[in-house]
Amino acid sequence: MPGNAAAATRWLRASQEPLAAVLAALVDSDLDTPRKTNWGEWWPCHKIFTTLIREQVHHGAEISLLRDLYRNRGTLGSQALPRQ
Repeated sequence: MPGNAAAATRWLRASQEPLAAVLAALVDSDLDTPRKTNWGEWWPCHKIFTTLIREQVHHGAEISLLRDLYRNRGTLGSQALPRQ
């Protein structure tokens, strides 16, 4: 696993390259073709790609959050949040 934000960003981008290459090679009709997932279920190709892209967005958001928390670590105190 990457040990810092720069390495995590490189890792995420490298993981996106195969996905982008396969998507670029598809035609619209390929997106409805059932494909076997890595756990053995058959899904339409578009559902597999949608799931993979959502996962990439999720990990990108995690990296961004960690980056922002690290960047602002000096402003983060142990103060309790105000009650609502």
